[in-house]
Amino acid sequence: MEPVITLRSPLGRQTGVTLMLTIFILLALTFAVMGLLYFVRYDNEVSANVAVRTSAQQASDIGLEAANNALQQLPAFPQTLPTVGGTWYDPALTSATGVPATPAASFWTACAGTTCTQQTVTVGALTFVVEYVVEPTNLPAQTLNGYEIQSNGSATYLTYDAFVDVTLSQPGFNPLEASNMHVDAEAVLRKEG
Repeated sequence: MEPVITLRSPLGRQTGVTLMLTIFILLALTFAVMGLLYFVRYDNEVSANVAVRTSAQQASDIGLEAANNALQQLPAFPQTLPTVGGTWYDPALTSATGVPATPAASFWTACAGTTCTQQTVTVGALTFVVEYVVEPTNLPAQTLNGYEIQSNGSATYLTYDAFVDVTLSQPGFNPLEASNMHVDAEAVLRKEG
């Protein structure tokens, strides 16, 4: 009787391990790619928000310049004029202690055309609503140094607080996202007289 020869696989009992290892590696790569896609998407959203914030800051600078221009065009200090002739000047914002008070968020929602000036500003492809108001600091007039005296001979100046509120008004944005794109700025302005 001849011996029976049986053929065995050279891998023996490990034939199913390769399949399991391949499936495990594919799953790990899939999760890695999904995580990468999530972080890339999140990074793009953060970059877009930073770009909008920078544009809003530029719009607030435009609002501060408009407030300063309105103040500088007056022939005298606003406190000495019977009417200022604009909604951008509001001495009523000063607190009971005489210290200038920062306008509350509720002030900006109802001030357009009454107690503040509102204008639309476009920076790049974004449109913002810019509102500003100027109030006296109630500090006494300051004396200018010799080199600061203007050619018109003015030797004193008063300081004013300017407050600017900037809100994104871009169509197509979710209202919740647009309300998050908001900048407030404050500056001290000087009027020589």
